[in-house]
Amino acid sequence: MTEVTLRELIEQRIDGLRTEIVTRLDASDKAVIIQLDAKEKALMLKSIEVERRLEMLNGEAGRLAKVLAESVPREVWEQSQKALQDWKDTVDKSLNTAAGASQRSVYLVGLLFAALAIVLKFFVK
Repeated sequence: MTEVTLRELIEQRIDGLRTEIVTRLDASDKAVIIQLDAKEKALMLKSIEVERRLEMLNGEAGRLAKVLAESVPREVWEQSQKALQDWKDTVDKSLNTAAGASQRSVYLVGLLFAALAIVLKFFVK
């Protein structure tokens, strides 16, 4: 082989290698761009999801505030129930006492009428 042919072969080989390197670099650039696009899309989807969850939490905070504003603590509820039961017991006791007194009154009035009837029957002729 002559020197010119050898040089041409070397140049062809270098051109081929250069072409292959450029092709591989282009493919690598495309792969990196695809990965970056995928990561950017994933980040965007993640940020949208975080915003959605925060919005749900904001609504939940308002709902919880409303529930807490409309609710009564357990201690207050139990205290009011005890006071109500004490009041009912007092009213029941008063009603039972009054009912017993009226039963005695009815009994005494009944005895009085019976005695009056006996007196009228035997003494008034």
